[in-house]
Amino acid sequence: MQVIIRKLAPDSRKDIDGWRELYHVVFGREYPEEVWKWKYLGNPYSDSEGPLIYLAESNSRIVGARSLLPSMVTIEDGQTREVLRACQMNNAMVHPDFRREGLFTKLTEYSDEDARGKGYKLAYGYPNAQSLPGHMKMGCTYLGQLRHCAVVIEPGRILGDYFTRLGIPRFAQKAFLPVAGTVIRLASPHITVGQYRLEHGPVERFVQDIANQHVCAGPRQGIFGLRSVDFLSWRFRRPGRDYCAYALYDSDRMVGYLVVFIDTVARRALIKDIYALGWDREILAGLLKGTTDHLKTQSYGLLSITLLDRKWPLKSLFSPRHGVWRRYVAEHLIAYQLSKELKPSLLSDRNNWYLQQADRSPM
Repeated sequence: MQVIIRKLAPDSRKDIDGWRELYHVVFGREYPEEVWKWKYLGNPYSDSEGPLIYLAESNSRIVGARSLLPSMVTIEDGQTREVLRACQMNNAMVHPDFRREGLFTKLTEYSDEDARGKGYKLAYGYPNAQSLPGHMKMGCTYLGQLRHCAVVIEPGRILGDYFTRLGIPRFAQKAFLPVAGTVIRLASPHITVGQYRLEHGPVERFVQDIANQHVCAGPRQGIFGLRSVDFLSWRFRRPGRDYCAYALYDSDRMVGYLVVFIDTVARRALIKDIYALGWDREILAGLLKGTTDHLKTQSYGLLSITLLDRKWPLKSLFSPRHGVWRRYVAEHLIAYQLSKELKPSLLSDRNNWYLQQADRSPM
C-alpha cells in the first residue's frame, strides 16, 4: 500500500482533523484544537511557511506524523554567545495498522532534511522508554534520564493521599502520619529569603525583567533556552493552564525567578522555569523558601520540578538531604545535530545542557 510523506497544510481542515484523530488512536485521548493552534500556530518561533508537522498519508488517510516545534537556544562558552535555531522533536506517532513498515524512519529523514534546509541547527527531544530505541537508531545522542523532585509543603495531606492509594487503613494512618510529618519537617531546609524582596503574580508582569536577566547574566557556559519577551508571553499562556511567577529583587533589580504551573484541582504546583544570577545557591534557596511559604498559605500541598539528572546547583538544592523526594521518570533527553558546524563534544556532555520544562513542548 502506497504511503506519501508530506508536510501538513496549515489551512487544511482535513489535515488538522486527521492529525488529531491519529493522536486519539495512538494515545487514547483527545488533543484540544485550541491547544493545537496555540502550540503550532501561535509559537513566535514558528516557520513562516507553517508548522513543521510532517504526515504519512495512505489512501487520503493520515497514518503517521512527526512534529518539530521550533525554538531558540543559546550556546555560550564564557566569552561568546551564539543564538541558534533549534527544534524539539515531539508527537511522533504511527497508526497501529501501519507499524513495523519503516514509517518512523521515513518521517524522520524527511522532516530532518526539511528542517536542515530551513536553517535549523539542532534538534532535541524527550522520548519515553518505548520510543527511545527508535530515536537512538536514527543517530541521536543520549544525554540522560529525567528525575522528578518534590518538596512536601503539607505532609499530612500528601502522605494521607499516598497511604490511601496504598490501601493502608485509616487507623494505621492516624498512628503513622504525625511521626512521618515530623520527620519531613525536620529534614526540610531551614532557609530564609534573606536580604531580597519576594514578589509574585501573573507571568506577564515579569516577562521583561526575566528576559533582561538572561541577557545580562554575565559569562556562563552551556546550552540554554532563549528567554525572549515573545517566547515567555506565548509559553505561559497555554489554554486551560494557570501559571504564577515568583521573583526575588535586590532593590529594583531581579536576581532570580521561578515560574510554576498551578494545578488548582490537585492543589499542587510544578516548576516550569527557574534561574538565578550565577546559579547563586542563596538566591535559589530563597526562591524556594518564599514560594513554598506562599503556596502553603493558599493550601497547596506539593511543589515539584522535573530535571535532567546531571551536575548543577539545582540537583543539590532539590536533594533528599533537604527533605526533597526524588524518583526517576520514564523520560529521557536526547539531541540530534542538524548542522556539522556544531561541536559534537559540546552536545554530548549532559552537563552542558540547561534546558528546563519551559523549553519542552507541553502535551
